Amino acid sequence: RGEAYFKVSKDPARPFLVRAGDAVVRAVGTAFNVRMSAERTVVAVTEGKVEVTSEENSAIEGGASVTQVSKAAVKKPPVRTVLAAQVSAGGAVSYANDAGLQELPAAEASLATTWLNGRRQYRDEPLRYVLADIDRYTGKRIEIAENATGDLKFTGTLDLENSAAWIKGLSVALPVKITESAEGQLSIESR
Repeated sequence: RGEAYFKVSKDPARPFLVRAGDAVVRAVGTAFNVRMSAERTVVAVTEGKVEVTSEENSAIEGGASVTQVSKAAVKKPPVRTVLAAQVSAGGAVSYANDAGLQELPAAEASLATTWLNGRRQYRDEPLRYVLADIDRYTGKRIEIAENATGDLKFTGTLDLENSAAWIKGLSVALPVKITESAEGQLSIESR
């Protein structure tokens, strides 16, 4: 989990590789941002071009395949599918195990590096992803009570040094209720 910005010198003989979970970013002479949370990895390119690849497990024939051999069950290994995308400056993709590689709106690339200036900007971002980012800055575990709450869209700017205040104000911007446990864990649910 985390985020990093890379600016790579051009040398085709020595490509620069970044592994983020199951995704691999290959760059030759470019600048790009990689943001990884528990649910997905986002790659946004600010200069040049990168190739993003990922190996994805896919079940055989719609489910785990089991064959009986002398009264012992032997599970066949999953099939690995390689997904790939070329991403140019101004473009962004995300990778999530449940959704594969997806192209993101062009605005994602321009917003990706705002964290370098101490703030985060979002445009129609699902709340689950915003909270996964914020989790790193608050020092508190944040849990979303139900999927519908995580699907709410958020647009706005967050001052990273004041992320705790942002969370407290979230219930003004969106129809959510925030509760904090005695251990300091935050739970966010729809009102």
